Amino acid sequence: MPVLNAAPYLSEAIESILDQSFADLELIVVDDGSDDGSPEIASRYARRDRRVRHIALQRDSRTTSGARASNVGIGLAQGDYIARMDADDIAIPTRLALQLELMRRRQLDVCGGRAMMFGDRDGEIWYPESQAAIRHELVFHSGLPNATMLARAAVIKDSRYDETAPFEEYELQTRLIFTARIENSPEILLRFRVHRNQTTRVLFNLKLRSRSRSRFRYFFQLFPDAGLTDFRILNAVADRLPLDSITKLETAGRWLVRLSRLPEIGLRQRMARRWARACDLATIADARLEALRADIATQIAAAPP
Repeated sequence: MPVLNAAPYLSEAIESILDQSFADLELIVVDDGSDDGSPEIASRYARRDRRVRHIALQRDSRTTSGARASNVGIGLAQGDYIARMDADDIAIPTRLALQLELMRRRQLDVCGGRAMMFGDRDGEIWYPESQAAIRHELVFHSGLPNATMLARAAVIKDSRYDETAPFEEYELQTRLIFTARIENSPEILLRFRVHRNQTTRVLFNLKLRSRSRSRFRYFFQLFPDAGLTDFRILNAVADRLPLDSITKLETAGRWLVRLSRLPEIGLRQRMARRWARACDLATIADARLEALRADIATQIAAAPP
């Protein structure tokens, strides 16, 4: 559990791990140089429960993510599996037990799950279940919530977070998907706290640029025969930027149809929403737009052969 100035939420996050139904665990809380009460809170839990280990790092002003603190925890972890947790979220009591059972049954290397937002926003956060659907979702977005990741220790110790990437979880997932067996549990495993101090809000533009760089590498690994224009169009769709020609919109539609061609209904629904948004955002005065919108929507909705 990497921590940076999470004092208002840290106790709930720690207790949600210590109260897991699977209790044979160690909790490594790595403070990344907090200047609030986070170190004291973590130290108090370490004194109270022998399963908790508190590591305090000096703050590095160049740090733009939790990658450094996460990697320290990964390096110290002694278990066969390593779970990632955020300091402002709440794990459901059966999170680890559900994930371990699924990993053993499906012979997985990495497992995530769904999350339910609370705080400034409410609602479920959908993530694909199958490896194939995760692979396609990663063209646009993270394939699993970072705070639900459970991995075999041997896998994650060999593929740690890139400390130079502000969007470290996305960068990691776009590497792991090629070497590890990854799926998501259909269960909600986490209560995901939405608040104004989240790093995804505070460092939004920095993380957006980081994700685009990782997306570029990932897209051409996945589709080596694609062209630069294809990437630019899909990158615009992913970042909710307007397309300015019917030709670009047609290209976006073809890719979204291609990426939706899997049995997972949730993935097709997600691609359909991306298509509808791309059409709504398009700055195009072309009589063909509505016919194209309907045609692509029909193709995305259709079950794969």
